[in-house]
Amino acid sequence: MDAKQLERMTILELREEARKFPDIQGVSGMKKEDLLRILREKYGIKDTGPKGDLAYKQQLKAKIRKLKAERDQALQAKDAAKVEQLRKLIKRLKRKTRKIAEKTKATTA
Repeated sequence: MDAKQLERMTILELREEARKFPDIQGVSGMKKEDLLRILREKYGIKDTGPKGDLAYKQQLKAKIRKLKAERDQALQAKDAAKVEQLRKLIKRLKRKTRKIAEKTKATTA
């Protein structure tokens, strides 16, 4: 079992997997993040992905600022296609930063 397989599992599959370990209590009331964290510990999987990394979040925010400046230039140049492309990219990056924030909040709680 690796980290990607765990991430792709549904909450029901994660609960079944967690029930294989008799020392894990309260599986039915846990959220997916909690189950993932516990199963990673049990399987000895390190959470090395950039999703929870605060430095990665800062890089994303810097990229968003850069893209916003480009978007403003495209607005002044009245390049609607470029504005739309940049807007979608900014939106996608903002979603990533929010997920990172949620993940770090869940791990600290």
